[in-house]
Amino acid sequence: MFKIRVTTSFQAPDTDRWEIEFPCPICRLKTPISLGQVRREEYFICRGCHSTIKTIDQLGGVQNFKRMMESLF
Repeated sequence: MFKIRVTTSFQAPDTDRWEIEFPCPICRLKTPISLGQVRREEYFICRGCHSTIKTIDQLGGVQNFKRMMESLF
């Protein structure tokens, strides 16, 4: 009788690199931003009207999503 041990490792996907299209509140043109930018509440510039927009992770939704994804792996 032979015993074979198989080990695998999974790494949680880097959700900070996932992109969403964010509509500008002024001109409504959608600009791609990463979930990492939202989680870190960074500024980005609209590619249509060049307005500076600050992202806000209200109630920590993106941070909670990131933790949930990491717990699955």
